[in-house]
Amino acid sequence: MRIMRLFVVIGWAIYPIATAIEQFLQIGGADIALAVSIAACIYVVADVINKVGFGIVAIQAAKVSSGIGEVAPSAVTTDPVTK
Repeated sequence: MRIMRLFVVIGWAIYPIATAIEQFLQIGGADIALAVSIAACIYVVADVINKVGFGIVAIQAAKVSSGIGEVAPSAVTTDPVTK
């Protein structure tokens, strides 16, 4: 849950930062198309990090909480004859 909270807080903070960068570039006299393109690239990176990263963490948390991927103690044996 802590990692997911960080994804939400940090991940969603990227969007206003990208908008601010776009505005600062426009105020600074940069080409509007360049400023919009840079902001769009930042938005795409933020989307990938937020959606894919959050999904991976959620799936991993679901696996851990449900016990998927764990080996049952009765399935582990050291004697191949008793198997």
